[in-house]
Parts: sequence; structure tokens; C-alpha cells
Amino acid sequence: MSKRILLVDDEKEIVHMMRKKIQAAGYEVSTAYNGKEALDISTQQHPHLIFTDVVMPIMDGLAFFHELKNRQNISHIPVIVATAHGSTEETFRELGVHDFVLKPFHSDALLNKINSFFSDKRAVKVLLATKMIFLMKSIISESLELMQNIDFQMSNSSATIVQEASVLKPDLLLLDVDMFIVPSADEIVNELRQSPQLKDTTILLTRSMLGDLAALAGSRHSAKSIDDCLGKGASHFIGSLNKASFVTVLQEYCR
Repeated sequence: MSKRILLVDDEKEIVHMMRKKIQAAGYEVSTAYNGKEALDISTQQHPHLIFTDVVMPIMDGLAFFHELKNRQNISHIPVIVATAHGSTEETFRELGVHDFVLKPFHSDALLNKINSFFSDKRAVKVLLATKMIFLMKSIISESLELMQNIDFQMSNSSATIVQEASVLKPDLLLLDVDMFIVPSADEIVNELRQSPQLKDTTILLTRSMLGDLAALAGSRHSAKSIDDCLGKGASHFIGSLNKASFVTVLQEYCR
């Protein structure tokens, strides 16, 4: 499957030039001319990588990045920002932008950044902590082609997950926040981050069907638990883990 790139810039000639260059390299490319359009496209297409300028009409790059990170279904998408000011770069870096291109730049410079991103080492060891073992086995059986060369393990033990993760040292940890009561999910995340072997592990938070039902019934427990986990060092919240979201994780985080 071709990797999907979203280009966001209000200068149409520049966008057209970059699009031709990046498409010629084998990528699928979509374009937007302001942050609002980019949000709509991101929600519909879930690009693997976004490149955005900062100064744009209607919604600028900073506002777009804030909105992207506040939407749980697309908050995990990495972003490269074009910037001409060191202070702007520092602001974005603190917010978690993946990389930067210094303006003015040639389209080859952006293409090199994109190629480098997709050639970086991706997760090869994945650990999933969930009580929904039977559901996940069904989902996994339909995704075997994408799981080649991935060491994938599951655990349904809230008591031993930190120990199991410390032994496996996964590149990616999927954590169902609804499986933890005592200790709480955020306490588990804190313990994971205290382990030297796991300080750089990507921790993606998921929610079970039970958590979704509780949210529909008006419970704020799951939302608070997610916020607490993010505050303790979890990487992103990706919503419920179903076949579609699982495939997205494999495509975006694993080789």
C-alpha cells in the first residue's frame, strides 16, 4: 500500500510543484490550502504523514496542529512543519512536531525528509494489554499479512503487565485503559515510564467496548483516565481497538 502524504500550504504553485515531485517518488498525495481543509482531509483519509506551512488564511499551521492533536482519531499522525523562524520551531517542537523544513526550501529537501521518515526503523516488537483477548485473536487472524516479521504478544494480566513489558522491551505497547482498576491505568503508565527499558517505548492507549458503552451512558471516568495517562507519559489515545484501527496501527507504526 502506498504511503499517503497530505501537503498543506496556501501557495498553490508551491503545492503543485511539491505534489508532482512527491507523487513521482511513489507516494499518494493530497493537498489542502489552509488548516481547516487539512483537518477535513485528515479525518477522511488518515494520511500517514502531514507537511504543513505555518502562515495560512482561515486556519494557520499552529491552530491546525492544535486541532489535530485534540482529535483522538487523528492525533497520532506525524507532522513536518515548514518554518523560517527559530522561535516558531521551538514552539512546535515543544508541542510534539515530528520534524521541520527550514524555509525557503527546495522540493528535494522535503522529499528527503519524507523518505527518511518512512525508512526509519519501525516497531518490530508489539505488546497488547487487553481483556478482550478473544476479540483480538479474531482481528489478528484477519490481519496476518500485515503482521509478518512482527513479534506480537498479548497479555490480559493487569498485575504483571509492567514486568512483562520490561522483559519483552516492546517497540510499541497497546494499553487498554479499561482493564485497569487497581492500580489505575495512569499508575501503570507511570510505572512503565519509570522502567529504563521502556522510557522510549511508544505507548498507545485504547478503550474497550465496555469503556465505549460507559462513555455513551455519560460516564466521564474513561475520559479522565485517558487524560491522566497522557499526563504520565502515554504517547497517544487511538480510540477503540477494532479491525480498522488495528490495521492503521500496523501500517503507521510497524514495518
